[in-house]
Amino acid sequence: MLISSWIMLGWWLANLSGDLFGLIYPQHYIRVRYEDLTRSTAKELRMLLERLVPVAHGNLNGAIACDNRHQLHGNKVRLRHLSAADVRQDLTWRSEMPAKYSKFLLPIGSVLGLRYGYGKRLSVE
Repeated sequence: MLISSWIMLGWWLANLSGDLFGLIYPQHYIRVRYEDLTRSTAKELRMLLERLVPVAHGNLNGAIACDNRHQLHGNKVRLRHLSAADVRQDLTWRSEMPAKYSKFLLPIGSVLGLRYGYGKRLSVE
């Protein structure tokens, strides 16, 4: 439980740090929800490119590839060649998180979840 508490604290701090950055530098801040990125990868990447590099127009097919996808996939695949088409939502936490952790962690996570546009409390459904 202690490790999971540290993970939740780290998640909170990372998100609140991003929020603080967005308040200080709103012109340099774009929030993209993980679910939106994984469900509509090309659309979200196109929006990001248009906002971040307005002069860069073109086709994303095969153009977006990165050797380091640590934030999306974890360390185990960081050396694999991936493209935007490879981005998939990972919901294994819903089936693999022990019930004793979810009863403690999900209510805490729900507070920020509501802030980021998740209309209901987070759950393992």
